[in-house]
Amino acid sequence: MGIDHDYEPDFIVCLANALFLLLEIKGYEFRNVEQVNAKHNAARRWVMAVNNQGEFGQWGFLECRDLDDLLPQLKKCGMSAPPAPPSLAKANAQVTKA
Repeated sequence: MGIDHDYEPDFIVCLANALFLLLEIKGYEFRNVEQVNAKHNAARRWVMAVNNQGEFGQWGFLECRDLDDLLPQLKKCGMSAPPAPPSLAKANAQVTKA
């Protein structure tokens, strides 16, 4: 069967639509491609199992290799836009009143 390994994702993200994501941030390292693929496949199997079990909400897996693509990828998963900082929200309200 192989060797058991512990797996910890880089992040667990809860989106506004109540979807939980195992988020892996990967650079452009290609030293251990087989090991990285094995970890990601295990994470995908875990996500499928926990979703089939049904008692822990909806889960997904997301791998990001380019941080510029992270927000677009999260939006595809159902993330809503982050709220504006309070100072920006006040400035927008003052412009609207004028």
